[in-house]
Amino acid sequence: MARLLVISSDAKDFHFVQAAVIGESHYVSHTASGLQGVKLAQETMPDIVFISDRAEDLDGLSLCEYLRQNLQLPSLLVLLQEEHSSETRVAGYKAGADDIVAKPMNLTEMHLRLRALMRRVPHAETQQDRVSVGCLTLDRTACMVYVKNRAIQLTPSEFNLLNHLMSSPGRIFSSEDLLRDVWNYYPGTGDPAIVRMQVMKLRHKIEQDPSNPNFLQTVYRHGYRLVGALDS
Repeated sequence: MARLLVISSDAKDFHFVQAAVIGESHYVSHTASGLQGVKLAQETMPDIVFISDRAEDLDGLSLCEYLRQNLQLPSLLVLLQEEHSSETRVAGYKAGADDIVAKPMNLTEMHLRLRALMRRVPHAETQQDRVSVGCLTLDRTACMVYVKNRAIQLTPSEFNLLNHLMSSPGRIFSSEDLLRDVWNYYPGTGDPAIVRMQVMKLRHKIEQDPSNPNFLQTVYRHGYRLVGALDS
């Protein structure tokens, strides 16, 4: 799993990067502030930093140059630029960028670019297209889950939650864990009701009896876990 940081005052940039890594358990964080981005980069040492020309406090080139030269981070730096002339690209590479992405961005292209960048991150292995736990099979490319032979389409939120749980079957995740790792909330800021609602929705899709779940189980006072139920 890789850690990605998006520094942009345009929330669309963050959501776009999130969409580009859907189906893979990479952690994506976001800040609108360039100064806060510098602090987060120092504290979390992300594998890839996306720097927009719409970042607050600092312009994208200055921020990229500062991260590369002053902090000397091992991170890959990717500039997101609305103006994409040869001059701006040259300036971006001179500032220390490893890659430059022109906006508006194409989702398929961004997904492929990210996969190429991930190959340069030693521990960020790309996940398999399918993962199975018992008689549950998750298709990460189509955002679908198969319960035995029944195909069920998932919403992005349902998919992200199930994908995270299926990546560590049997492990107990607290609501705080899931809010942080699935919804990217900072610790103590998310509402556990978000988790409860998505768990309820998932159970209605994958469980034969949602009130007595076999797969997505509640562990009293601890959280939730995903197990492979025996075929009945």
